[in-house]
Amino acid sequence: MAENPSPDERVPIDELTPEEASRIIHSHRKVRYGTACWPCRQRKVKCDNKQPCENCVKREHPRLCSYKPNRSSTAKHSASAAPSEASVTNRKRTHSFSDSRPDESVRKVERQDSWPRTIASLDEPEPAGDRYLGQNSIPALLREQSSPINKGESVDIRQDMRSILGLDTSAPFPLMSAHHLQRMTQDISNELPSDREVMKLFRAYKEIPQPFWGFVMDIDDLESKLMVYLEDRSRSATNGVKSTKPVQASWLAILFAVLAVGSQYHESPYHIRTRDSQRYIQISFHFLRLGNFLLRPSFDSIQALLLTSFVLLNDMKAEASWALMGLTCRLAQSLGLHRTTPSDSRDSTPPNTQSKEMIRRRLWWSCVWHDTLTSLSFDR
Repeated sequence: MAENPSPDERVPIDELTPEEASRIIHSHRKVRYGTACWPCRQRKVKCDNKQPCENCVKREHPRLCSYKPNRSSTAKHSASAAPSEASVTNRKRTHSFSDSRPDESVRKVERQDSWPRTIASLDEPEPAGDRYLGQNSIPALLREQSSPINKGESVDIRQDMRSILGLDTSAPFPLMSAHHLQRMTQDISNELPSDREVMKLFRAYKEIPQPFWGFVMDIDDLESKLMVYLEDRSRSATNGVKSTKPVQASWLAILFAVLAVGSQYHESPYHIRTRDSQRYIQISFHFLRLGNFLLRPSFDSIQALLLTSFVLLNDMKAEASWALMGLTCRLAQSLGLHRTTPSDSRDSTPPNTQSKEMIRRRLWWSCVWHDTLTSLSFDR
């Protein structure tokens, strides 16, 4: 049986005003719900409409993947909820979506609790490598011209000149304030990757680029330290006790640079590889600044800079990679990597010393090789 038409529909079309026609159209409009799940709608990203969807699985909150959030309660309390709908919307805009994702917010808090072990390097300067000074350097020339009295008193002018040349400085990173570095570190702690993500990208790096390029001088040592770091981080988050085994900022710079390269070689969509790689290399460079790589370079910071240059090269920023490689070679020279360690007899040298010397040489030749490669691209 057909429904009786409403009084508005019985009015001739010629007599309808535009306002009345619009009101009739809106009265017959059906209420439609979004096709994307609730988290994807809030983040305004594409949803594959699965249960749970791929985005919710990747962000580790599949239980929040719902396509009908509070629909029953909305129907029951539609009259009382209508006046406050605008205020709720505004409140959601001002607050992050983490308020409606308790599991993820708790996870972020746990990661923050395990993070201060790395922030300690802000106040405690990292141990720098031995700085190399040539025979014709200013301190060496001044020492040769010093008076016999000063020589008899064992006054080391070469050592006194180190502070003047900026070699014995304990100053913080000169191009950014400590307060800004601290704030950036806290922001990074909110976006730490999960253990699964770390191991996935680390394996991608170890299996593909490392055998061919060899940026990390001792990949097995890095992997063993990574296992200890992840276990310690998980234990600190569970027990709520800060770790007594702090790691150096330059080591974290290597780790995140490895994750950046691993992201570029992982089997993921292009936009995801690019996004993750840029994110991790920015974190890596932050830890380089935190470790004061300009004033206190080390073997770890040199390796992290090599990886950073490689990421820029893969990201079609060859000239930036070339410029950064020049800085990397200079810092490597400041550690004396370009010079062999003098020894009376190689046969009498301890095996441990020979191994360190081999690592020094490999690191230096890696710098020279990649600097030559990028220079040939520009004929410079």
